[in-house]
Amino acid sequence: NVIDLTAFPVERVNKTFRSNRRIGLGIMGFADMLYQLHIPYNSKEGFATAEKVMGCIQEASHKMSQELSEEKAVFPNWDMSIFKELGVKMRNAALTNIAPTGTTSMILDVSSGVEPYFALAYTKKNILGGSQLYYLNKHLRQELEKYNLYNEEIMKRIYNEGTLTNIAEIPEEMKRVFVTAMDISAEDHIRMQAAFQNNIDNSISKTCNFPEDATKEDVLKCYLLAWSLGCKGCTVYRNNSRQHQVLELNKDKKSTITKAVEEAKVMVMQTTSGETEMALHKKLPSNPKLMEFCPECDSKVEVKEGCITCVSCGFSLCSI
Repeated sequence: NVIDLTAFPVERVNKTFRSNRRIGLGIMGFADMLYQLHIPYNSKEGFATAEKVMGCIQEASHKMSQELSEEKAVFPNWDMSIFKELGVKMRNAALTNIAPTGTTSMILDVSSGVEPYFALAYTKKNILGGSQLYYLNKHLRQELEKYNLYNEEIMKRIYNEGTLTNIAEIPEEMKRVFVTAMDISAEDHIRMQAAFQNNIDNSISKTCNFPEDATKEDVLKCYLLAWSLGCKGCTVYRNNSRQHQVLELNKDKKSTITKAVEEAKVMVMQTTSGETEMALHKKLPSNPKLMEFCPECDSKVEVKEGCITCVSCGFSLCSI
């Protein structure tokens, strides 16, 4: 019905739209479900769960499309489709895909599309008059409370890391289940996408995350694997390959600011006392990303009076 009621500004688009009657049924919150079922995202059981979930949706949607074709006729381009060859009457040329669901998943507080969580803890800044709100994954919090591991110290460490990998107190089984995007290998990202693709008509919005030290050869292997497994698309992203990232781990931000501070200290030591101030102002690292966040309070820094300064806590690189 939405297809019948929708009108695009270009008639050629309208004709194609109504001739194929494509729709895109998909999911979000898949990573939440795996956490609740205690199934690791990057496991054979995780891949099998993806096939089972999407297989159910695919089967039900195709069955309904066949019923609608009896009631309202097949889609106009049916004669040119694979469905004619199969002898299957369909109301729609395609029915399933996985959209990013970035905004809708935020509204419902679940993971987006088929993606794993990027981090288990994060901060929302500059809200409610400049306040900072700290968030911990709700499923992880329940699990930590279950094992009497939930405390302020653990929370701080998870917030700083974004992942459980380097926290010794966390049981291995919990680490195995509560994985994040950067804990998962590029190959497993692709294998999860391929598991969904087996039961999806259209393409899939999915990011294959790479660590910062990934090579061109690593990316090539990823694309070739996606092609060999039948994925209809492949999107890769290497961490810290852009100056500003939508998603970033706290430890990444801290490592870059620490590096910048250390570089500045070395520059000061290499100059005479009379040149110290000039060295700080003129010989700072050229990459502005290195000085984007304050090492004291993690707020954005600004260039004020010729020096990099934090407006929140007063930190100044010139005071080092």
